[in-house]
Amino acid sequence: MGKYIVEDLLGYGGMGSVVRVSHIQSGEILALKTMLPGLAVDAELRARFLREGQSAERLRGEHVARVLDVGILPSNSPYIAMEYLQGQDLADQLRRRMLRPGEAVDYILQACVGLAEAHANGIVHRDIKPSNQVLDFGISKTPALSCELASTRSDLVMGTPAYMSPEQMKGAKGVDARADIWSLGIVLYECLMGFRPFEADSFSAFVLKVSNEPPRAIPSRIPHGLQSIVMRCLAKDREDRFPTVIALANKLAAFAENGHAAKLSVARAQIMMRRGVAPQPTMFVAVEPTHTTLRVRATALRSTRQRARSVIASNYLLALLVLGTCSIAMVITGVMMIYGRW
Repeated sequence: MGKYIVEDLLGYGGMGSVVRVSHIQSGEILALKTMLPGLAVDAELRARFLREGQSAERLRGEHVARVLDVGILPSNSPYIAMEYLQGQDLADQLRRRMLRPGEAVDYILQACVGLAEAHANGIVHRDIKPSNQVLDFGISKTPALSCELASTRSDLVMGTPAYMSPEQMKGAKGVDARADIWSLGIVLYECLMGFRPFEADSFSAFVLKVSNEPPRAIPSRIPHGLQSIVMRCLAKDREDRFPTVIALANKLAAFAENGHAAKLSVARAQIMMRRGVAPQPTMFVAVEPTHTTLRVRATALRSTRQRARSVIASNYLLALLVLGTCSIAMVITGVMMIYGRW
């Protein structure tokens, strides 16, 4: 496999597989995500896969699995080499026990940190689920790369149905970061309840239920404020969800088990969002209003400068007039003194 030696198959799906590899020269262990050869012949899919990998290389947060290499294998399949994480994923944790509310919130807050940087860089995960969150010494690391090629083409609807937002299921164009907020809401619900808010026997029945029915009610043992947060994440209209993961994190912080860690997570999320590049207009951040505000400020500044120039000019003319009047008076006085008529 070129510069890598395949050691083990970690997982596979409809789009590709993930294998554990070692770098021939350095011996470093990595997770290598590749596209199926049958799909790799599609130039559009291959190019999008590579672009998303290259975008994810910019992410440097501690709550994101690092992308270390992007390229094409001798078989012509593109690959993304990522940090190999050892530990237990959140899905394994949930199979063993139900989490305490504060503990669940702590994990979601850390996921928000990773996603804040990804969203700021224009990357939408689109496939958030418990098995994508690796718990390593109590730290939730959330790969913030859409390696499943979600919404790469209009005829593909990608993601895991149980965690997929209504707009993803409908194949809507312009799926943005609020789809990830829906998925975080599903994960948080599952952490709190031990089951998901929507269940059905078939995909078509599941789509109908998600599109038309409310989530199953959360019992009163869960704080009312936390219930409201989960339900807002699961609003069917994305306009009714939290606009950003930072807004979500700010609300969640009050219910965290570790208050200090919660505040730290929110602060880190804000830093990660500021570190990112400006999102595209199709993303959830309102770019145009910001530009409008800047134009208004520039206009106000120009008006202020113009008024200042007018005042200066008026004062200058007044000064010239005063000086001119004084000069004339001095000339008349001089003439009168010469002729002795003072």
